[in-house]
Amino acid sequence: MDINQILEQCQIEYSSFKKVQGGNDSSVYQVTGLDGSNFALRILPLNRLSQFQWEAELISMVREQNIPAPEVISVHAAGGYAVMLMEWVTGQTMLQALMDHPVKARQLGSEFGRVQALIHQIELPKPIVSSWLTPATDIERELFNQINPTGQWLLHMDYHPLNVLTDGEKVTGVIDWINASVGDRRFDMMRTLSIMQIDGPTITEIQEILSDFLEGYRAGYEKIDDPLQHNHLFRFWAGNRMKRDLGQRLDENAIKRIDNWMGQNNE
Repeated sequence: MDINQILEQCQIEYSSFKKVQGGNDSSVYQVTGLDGSNFALRILPLNRLSQFQWEAELISMVREQNIPAPEVISVHAAGGYAVMLMEWVTGQTMLQALMDHPVKARQLGSEFGRVQALIHQIELPKPIVSSWLTPATDIERELFNQINPTGQWLLHMDYHPLNVLTDGEKVTGVIDWINASVGDRRFDMMRTLSIMQIDGPTITEIQEILSDFLEGYRAGYEKIDDPLQHNHLFRFWAGNRMKRDLGQRLDENAIKRIDNWMGQNNE
């Protein structure tokens, strides 16, 4: 992947760029323009250009609802890849903020939950066509039949501390909307809990403060929306969906952590 070629084909005048931590999906670079302004450059395989185009349209609608999300400047093909250029959001990831300021775990968790609850208040003016919630295995189809989902609310479906940016007080940006769907908000909240409770304990720096963050998360969510009562079916769905999402990247220890989490009765 030739980043210089991609930037040139995008007709971006820049002084420097550097790779930053991204998700499992796209490569992400911070690009500094000649005037000192910063942009985020996201890159996917060319055959997924339509995903970026769809995400850009969704982000535009989300921003109209006053959710902090970065403005999409352009989406196109360049250098044999799908490319999205976005404004660079100030702040740091919620995960980094937790590591830097562990005493603020409950406060940060509250803000994290508050913004997710605001997202769940949104009914979009046009429907989202997304396959992320569509059952793809026999067990997922069986769980959907038993759950009988209700509601048509906006769901982020990858809402975790690497996809939420903060200035240490407020959320400054929610990024990576590519999994977004519409449906029962309990899917989204349990998806978040699965990531936090399964992967969170493996991060040494936040092990001791994770419970405080999660308590703040629930309290912050409930400031905006009614408490969500999750039954074991949503937990079982989230664990199985995580297994399908990660696929061959899972090792035996990770599978064991997911199975143990699905067997818990508490939230």
